[in-house]
Amino acid sequence: MRASIYILGPLLGRFGEAKISFPGGCAFGPRPIDLHLEAMKSLGASIEIEEGYILARAKKGGRLNGGKFELKQISVGATGNMLMAAVLAKGGSLIKGAALEPEISTLINMLIKMGAKIKSTRKGGSAEIEVEGVHELVGVEETNTSDRIEAATLLAATAITGGKVSLTNVNIAELKAVIKNFKQAGCTMSVLPNLIRLESSNELFPVNVVAKPYPNFPTDMQAQWTALMTQSRGVSVIKDTVYLERFKHIPELNRLGAEITMNKNSAIVKGKKKLKGASVMSTDLRASACLVIAGLVASGKTEVLRAQGVLYPIKDGKKWGFMNGDGVFVVDYIYEDVGHFREGMARVKLEGCWGFIDHTGTEVIMPMYSMAYDFENGRALVSYGSGRTAVLINKDGNVVNNSLTKTDEFTEGLQRVEDGGRWGYRDQTGVMIIPYKYEWAGKFSDGLAPVKVFNTYGYIDKLGNIAIQPLFEYAGSFRNGLAPVTLGDRFGVINKSGSFVVSPQYDAISELVNGFFRIRQSKHWGYMNQLGYVKIPPQYNRVKDFENNLAPVFVGDDVIGKWGYVNHEGDLVIAPLFDDAKEFQDGVAEVTTKGLMGYINTNGTFLWLEVLSDEFVKP
Repeated sequence: MRASIYILGPLLGRFGEAKISFPGGCAFGPRPIDLHLEAMKSLGASIEIEEGYILARAKKGGRLNGGKFELKQISVGATGNMLMAAVLAKGGSLIKGAALEPEISTLINMLIKMGAKIKSTRKGGSAEIEVEGVHELVGVEETNTSDRIEAATLLAATAITGGKVSLTNVNIAELKAVIKNFKQAGCTMSVLPNLIRLESSNELFPVNVVAKPYPNFPTDMQAQWTALMTQSRGVSVIKDTVYLERFKHIPELNRLGAEITMNKNSAIVKGKKKLKGASVMSTDLRASACLVIAGLVASGKTEVLRAQGVLYPIKDGKKWGFMNGDGVFVVDYIYEDVGHFREGMARVKLEGCWGFIDHTGTEVIMPMYSMAYDFENGRALVSYGSGRTAVLINKDGNVVNNSLTKTDEFTEGLQRVEDGGRWGYRDQTGVMIIPYKYEWAGKFSDGLAPVKVFNTYGYIDKLGNIAIQPLFEYAGSFRNGLAPVTLGDRFGVINKSGSFVVSPQYDAISELVNGFFRIRQSKHWGYMNQLGYVKIPPQYNRVKDFENNLAPVFVGDDVIGKWGYVNHEGDLVIAPLFDDAKEFQDGVAEVTTKGLMGYINTNGTFLWLEVLSDEFVKP
């Protein structure tokens, strides 16, 4: 749990020593604990990390000594942790660059009631806190302040649905920044002591926000505001200066039909998009709230799954098991083959048959199928025997259609099928929607599918109408309204009108993934964003797609080169050390090197390792 770090200070202050589990927590990016540990060291504590635990001890006499500490960045958690340790330390302590959040003020007030000696002074955008240690504290009763983020989240849910709400027992002063933004968005606000009323307008206006420490717009509302802005009537920009990688909800909102692009630590939201229900993955508490808010106005069913529950396949010899995102072994090595998690389920093969497990490792659909595809929109294609007889099942394992005879995945509710060299499409009931008439047919994406007619490629819609005339030698899938095509042996990018937004000029262009195309020029690969700007010039022999804001790139030639990872700016943030490197999935990536296979986190730290062969050389 991430919360384990918050009891370090109180335990260390009271008992002179503490042993806590190394914190985990939300998957939206690193929340470093170095500030917490350095704060404890400034009070004279020694810190050791052993086998997943943090061991902290006061050096002399079993009691901490007062000290001075300046936070390199504003941190509510580190401020509170040092406060709770310093109040029982010997002598005076000084915390510079401390957080100003209401939660810290509430903590200070309670500690003072308990007998602590604390003085807080505002210094620009932060605080300076002086603490004089005491020998003991006494028990008191304290009423916690109302949750300002919870209140603001309820306001956002009301605003997006065009409703009305009254919230009582709220601290108005703590919500000034968000109240201002709701007014700018066109909502009618009535603010009374301890009471807020919001009435949403029929049309929301775009409002740019920058998430900063209190009293500014809070980072914990950034995701919810992004969901709200998908329904505004223009373009808005949401920037986060606190957690630069706290945007993993963006691909999930786009999966619901939003149109959001990333530029460094800013999300650019095009509003007035009709959202459609789908299964989406949450990386943290605020992302969950964001996706629920979006689901309120999405047509159909929206299912929010927990990314923290995702398991990762690991192999021991010939058998597969699973670990969690912290590198902890969860599912025993019993499976002959496995797949990755999709919509909260993963395929597993046992004694020659396929079934499904959930994020706890429980077999929720018994292995009984000769073939199984991943779940999409709550349905999975499976087959018995030779694989030519297929059925569609739901997540309970119940058959929802048993009239399918050939197997391919459904995308956007349609399945491409082939008969006698001609291709068409049918729905999940088995009814042919588009007859067999194409030389080849691709899968639907963004409402369109590439098809081959008289040896050239164009696009059709879900009714079989020609949306873009067959003019191209190659046609890729649409993502966010853009698709790569070739004309005259050169690759360019078109929009849904069939117009070129990037002229045919490259040797190769991949399909758009997480806001970036992979591009090849003169035998080297780089990256172009969806606005057509080359963000990372072609310079690598091989590259893969961006996931979790990082992409694997092959540095050097084919003889001595290695794989590393770059960020959106082209900075090599994980050194090229690997013989192979896969894209990140929910903060974890599979890599191999020197006879080892394992998983790393976004900091490049190994979570799990397996010896593959005698090539392993211990570093």
